[in-house]
Amino acid sequence: ISGPLLLGASTTVAEFYLPQILGEFKAQFPHVQTHMTVGNSETIVTKVAEHALDLGLIESPSTQPGVTTEVLCEDVLAMICSP
Repeated sequence: ISGPLLLGASTTVAEFYLPQILGEFKAQFPHVQTHMTVGNSETIVTKVAEHALDLGLIESPSTQPGVTTEVLCEDVLAMICSP
């Protein structure tokens, strides 16, 4: 497997989730050249719909026609405060 892979991700996904995932992907597929676009979820979905990206990873659900979405994981948020 080789060639370019055009990825898009929302800011939080790109910052917290993708570094480890892309590192493992690159180790398994060294001949794939990944190109990242980071933006808000709406921007990423639009670029996927326009075929400007091969794959997008976003945090919020999308209802844009022509784009198929699949939930990959659930995020847990916690509030921390002092007593």
